[in-house]
Amino acid sequence: MNLKVIGYWGAYPEPDSATSCYVISDEESKIVLDIGSGALSKLTKYENINKINDIIISHFHYDHFVDIYPLQFNSMIQQNIGKRKEPINIYTPYDPNYSDTMDYKTFTKNIMYNQGPIFDINGFITTFLKTNHVIDSYAVKVKKIGKSIVYTGDTAWSDELVDFSKNADLLICEASLFDGMKGKVEGHLTAGEAGKLANEANVKKLLLTHFPHFGVIELLKKQASKYFKKEIILAEENKTIKL
Repeated sequence: MNLKVIGYWGAYPEPDSATSCYVISDEESKIVLDIGSGALSKLTKYENINKINDIIISHFHYDHFVDIYPLQFNSMIQQNIGKRKEPINIYTPYDPNYSDTMDYKTFTKNIMYNQGPIFDINGFITTFLKTNHVIDSYAVKVKKIGKSIVYTGDTAWSDELVDFSKNADLLICEASLFDGMKGKVEGHLTAGEAGKLANEANVKKLLLTHFPHFGVIELLKKQASKYFKKEIILAEENKTIKL
């Protein structure tokens, strides 16, 4: 499997960038994890959007899902001109404010998930864990051919997330806060906690993402490295990690 970073900011995109969006792929298929603000423009820059049929949304905060709406029009136009045949599957938790808006005629189809079921999405075996956030939010584990990727989404610390991430080949972990800011923003991890999570879960690689809009971003890696001694990667646009 490969992981490509499309967007990596938290809250809102900096100029010419995007918030949370990642592509997991192999030779046969692709899954998109989150499609936040600015992500559709960047996604179409690096990927053939008509080859993407499945998008997983971790939770309904705008920086993780809002570009679903322009994507719906993209799917409509691409179907109308004959370049797309099937609707895009949008996997989401239930939310009374947004779930009904994920279905759009024949162009996008909502499939709701929770912590229980296991989904086979084009051979990617996908499971979910409810995390410690201010609204219902889920970590996502994607496995295929002996490789695994875990995406934390937005979360504060939880021991369950350690178990969920055990021995992953890659942990995509939010690092919204610098050390010393723990608890100042509810439902988020510090960089040090991200490193601690990776260490306790014994993952092979750690990708830090969901960056704050202040401070020196490179310091996040330094703070995570106090706890995690294996490879740590800072998210950047079009960064591809091969597993």
